[in-house]
Amino acid sequence: MESELPVELIHRIQSCMSEKNAGGTCILSKSWLHAWYTIPHLRFHKDRLIDNTLERYHRLNLPIQTLDIWFEVRKHDTAPLTRWIRQVASTSCLKELSLSFDIIRDSFTLPDSIFSGKNLTGINVINEAHNCSDNIEHRRHGMFSSNNNMINCVSLRVLVLHQVNISEESKFIFLEELNVEFVYRTLNITSFVIASNTLKRLTLYANSNMPNDIQVDALALFYFYYESYNIPTTLSFPVVAPKHIELKINLATVDAGRGS
Repeated sequence: MESELPVELIHRIQSCMSEKNAGGTCILSKSWLHAWYTIPHLRFHKDRLIDNTLERYHRLNLPIQTLDIWFEVRKHDTAPLTRWIRQVASTSCLKELSLSFDIIRDSFTLPDSIFSGKNLTGINVINEAHNCSDNIEHRRHGMFSSNNNMINCVSLRVLVLHQVNISEESKFIFLEELNVEFVYRTLNITSFVIASNTLKRLTLYANSNMPNDIQVDALALFYFYYESYNIPTTLSFPVVAPKHIELKINLATVDAGRGS
């Protein structure tokens, strides 16, 4: 019997299921099959499928509302990452972008186009190689983001950057929540300044030393969380201090923890 459910509802149901189970719904009816091939919520864990799928969506002018990509860099080839980001980041329908990469020995600069989506409300970027690697040299490398075009991303409200370096002075015009996990022994960043009139929640974490000087110029800030192995020399809130402040200092250093 042909399903009478609206395609938007089928999309919502499929997006809540695992990829395997959602794909299995194709046998239910032509409606479910069509919904699966036009679902606006895409999740990729095998890079061989990404190019063909994104090309098909572009060719048929199908909307992509959420995009979740996990990708392992092989043979120092980061070109696919840049290509995929540029291909979808600026589309008007994209609302949420989640990128999980496994970059161990390479460094990669996120293209400015990642901040160009005018309807993009959430960006989540994670370098998972740092989470599973005990090798210090592996941890010295990572991704580096640039926020030169942040002003174009007028709808962006939540930004999560784990093991991703950002500039020492960052201006987030419309952002409401920022979560930053600094790269292991961040390269020569001694100070970190955040300026925002809309930021409400700020989380800063480092699995080694945090920048020594931290300045948070955020008028609307309500919650601040700080976790690291060192107490910053300067932690200032020039405009107003947030109502809730949590500080967690891990007494054992990273090197001591490794027995060096």
